Amino acid sequence: MTRTQALDAFKADLAGIRFHDDANYLSARSKDYFWYSPILNDLLQDKLGELVVVPQSVEEVTAVAALIARYKLPLTLRGGGTGNYGQCVPLEGGVIMDLTRLDKVREIREGYVRVEAGARISRLDEAARETGQELLMYPSTRQMATIGGFIAGGSGGIGSLRHGMLRDPGNVSYIKVITVEENPQVIELRDDAIQKVQHAYGTNGIVVEVGLALTPATDWIHTAALFDGYDHALRFATSAQEGGMDCYLLTAVERRFAPYYTKFGDYFPADRDAIFAMVAPSELARFTAEAEARGPCLLCDDQGRNPRGRSSARL
Repeated sequence: MTRTQALDAFKADLAGIRFHDDANYLSARSKDYFWYSPILNDLLQDKLGELVVVPQSVEEVTAVAALIARYKLPLTLRGGGTGNYGQCVPLEGGVIMDLTRLDKVREIREGYVRVEAGARISRLDEAARETGQELLMYPSTRQMATIGGFIAGGSGGIGSLRHGMLRDPGNVSYIKVITVEENPQVIELRDDAIQKVQHAYGTNGIVVEVGLALTPATDWIHTAALFDGYDHALRFATSAQEGGMDCYLLTAVERRFAPYYTKFGDYFPADRDAIFAMVAPSELARFTAEAEARGPCLLCDDQGRNPRGRSSARL
């Protein structure tokens, strides 16, 4: 059977499961943020899938997995498509499975959430915050990224300063996976067994549901400090961490990146290095005092205020 014949048979057997094969849709769903890398851009910019299938439930995912195996078609899994290393680029055409319709929060209790893999991380964190809790960590692309994509391709993120890496015990405690074979299996992994599929890019099974730890929510203050020297910025961040300052994020940003932070204008000049931070309200005075002791000018918090009352720009 030729590839064209296999795809035609596959589409005929989808039995109402949504799919798309128009050129614009295929182009949009065949790419992630690989263009960050000039090397990957040259390698991947012309790669395209031949069909995008959009299952609406775990049952539909299972049906698609069986058909993929029956017709021996290449399969690429996709969430929000925010990775920057070609994770969801179809290298050999075939079928792209868009999992973003699997977005239901199945369970939230104290310290735990169970959710379908296609849920946007921002919406998941909002649901957790309605219960007075928050995610332990998330990527900078949280607005578009899905939790399944983060588990399959991520290793840490904003919050890792406080809670470690995704692979650390207790951070992810449950993953449900569908195998790709003519009679797909539903495999439930718990605790250390989740390492079999965590950070495996969806290459050894389709992640459809995950269980994650939650922590009590904090109203983090987004703030930043400027330093005359990258070494000074790093020493401040290291000192804050070693001193047990309660922060969700401490990120050093070298001055050559300043022109790319256009919304900051003069508040991130090209002759200063920055520490971008998310600080607990109870630690803001300490953060300010310790930063200013090293001679920086301080940027604002996320309400457009400067902790010392000077004029400031919104982060």
